[in-house]
Amino acid sequence: MKEICFVLAACFAVSANAEIYKCTDDSGNTSYQAKPCREKSRAYALDTRTGSHVAVKAKEDQKLQQELKRQQQEQEKQKKRQLEQQWSAAAKVEQDITLALIQKNPKKFSIYAIPPYQINQLPPVAQQFKPRLPDIERLRRLAAQKALASGQCTRVESDQLSPRSKKGKLIVLVDCSSGKSFYFSETELLKK
Repeated sequence: MKEICFVLAACFAVSANAEIYKCTDDSGNTSYQAKPCREKSRAYALDTRTGSHVAVKAKEDQKLQQELKRQQQEQEKQKKRQLEQQWSAAAKVEQDITLALIQKNPKKFSIYAIPPYQINQLPPVAQQFKPRLPDIERLRRLAAQKALASGQCTRVESDQLSPRSKKGKLIVLVDCSSGKSFYFSETELLKK
């Protein structure tokens, strides 16, 4: 009994952050120590503030699982960043083609007719289609050209992804200076 009182007194004398280990060997002998138990012992870490204990192996397993989860989340974030960089780079190619088209035809396009979408500042309607950003930019250009080719549009004032768009079926809205608006589906725009 004196031994238990002595051990408990020692536990409370140790700072609140120090760990005390309860070790039980194969013969059933129990000891309390400041160092981790030998591998063959059943080990428990005691919380000197609450008196509770947790199996050291379970505690180590939990820390390992948390670290693995953190590493996996970091890998997923890195992969997402890389994908977004690829989408952004491919979209930039399409945006440059569109910009060149607008500069060559200033009478047919308002300077703000087809503003480039930036991957980190997408309009809400385009946000859900982020992986298709290069396609969206190409379709916007094709829609503007199709509206002009109709003969009912003399100048493109606005060209945006339409809220009518759905997964697998993007729709582009083109507004012209004549007051005419056009909705083009990607199926229409990609027909040869």
